Amino acid sequence: MASGSSGLLDFWLVKLLQSAFFPESPYLTVRIISGVFAALGIAFVFPIISLVVFDVCLWIWRLYSVNRNAYLQRQQQEQHQQQLLREQRRVLRKQQEQEQQEQHRSKTSTGKPPATSNS
Repeated sequence: MASGSSGLLDFWLVKLLQSAFFPESPYLTVRIISGVFAALGIAFVFPIISLVVFDVCLWIWRLYSVNRNAYLQRQQQEQHQQQLLREQRRVLRKQQEQEQQEQHRSKTSTGKPPATSNS
């Protein structure tokens, strides 16, 4: 029984390999050979296409990074200008407060209210 099953297995294996490597139809053989050559011809196109796609991706990334750097620089300049404006306002407020304190001191040191003209 074992020799019969191995004989059947050998038959199917031989039949499968024969149909894979030596098809009965010459049309199928020609199609396989032309398919191999077409695949070899197309194989050189894929690296070129991948390089073009990679180059386009790098170009887009570079444009994005340049615009982002310019945006960040503009934002930093605006923040710096805002800080300068805040500092100037703070200094002006401080000067105004000092002037008001000096005026208040001068009024209280004389003891008399400022003269008003009642004509």
